[in-house]
Amino acid sequence: MRYSKLFKFTFPYKLAIILALISIVFDSSFPRLAQAQGADLSNLETIGQLPLANDREATRTIKVVLTAYSSTPNQTDSTPFITANNKQVYDGLIAANWLKFGTRVKFPELFGDKIFTVNDRMHSRFGRGRVDLWLDLPLDEVKAFGVKRVVMEMY
Repeated sequence: MRYSKLFKFTFPYKLAIILALISIVFDSSFPRLAQAQGADLSNLETIGQLPLANDREATRTIKVVLTAYSSTPNQTDSTPFITANNKQVYDGLIAANWLKFGTRVKFPELFGDKIFTVNDRMHSRFGRGRVDLWLDLPLDEVKAFGVKRVVMEMY
């Protein structure tokens, strides 16, 4: 039998065989590069926040309905100490469906110059003009906060 008949392949097959051989040679000749490892980003700690300019003017001032909530199962979902954008609850946390996460606000009538940050959401039935303040208090004290109509300054 002639060798020319054994190796009578069309061009695409010859090219595929050549590329496979080159790949095998390179794989065995060069060490593999380090492969990327999966990173667990859930345990990263933040260094802190950038300082705020205390002399900034409010970009908007509106009247809102302010209520309070706490981390009790009947007022939250199955993760009562984790906010809607995956942060731990903290003093100064507010929930509002109509404001972007990270929006900074003040309630000067009640809290003076204390800054609150939107990092949580409320039930979908609550829309524009409703803000929920997280308090680290027992349920009866949170209920005693009541419903207040206050001026909110947005920054």
